Amino acid sequence: QDSGILAWDVIAPNGLQWRLRPIAAYGRVDAQQEGNFRVSELFEAQAVLGVHGQLDSTPTVRIATVYRRVPAEKSPTGGLFKIGLGNIDSSRPFIMQAIQTT
Repeated sequence: QDSGILAWDVIAPNGLQWRLRPIAAYGRVDAQQEGNFRVSELFEAQAVLGVHGQLDSTPTVRIATVYRRVPAEKSPTGGLFKIGLGNIDSSRPFIMQAIQTT
């Protein structure tokens, strides 16, 4: 069903399913680590498939992402690499790394 509201369906390995809708986002420069940028996103999680009454309310899910520059030689592959998302700009001695947590 397309309600015009951006949403993602998430399916767990055990078959439970939720629909996530974005409700807020906040970004800021990381005061503890120079050059890092932090983003927090909040999503409403609606049970789509699960045990009836499993969720008494609509919980929220917080995703935190830290973006940082990493010297190319300290990348996971030991240098510049391509993962099918376009061309690498080899004129820059760094890559951008994003780490997400919930």
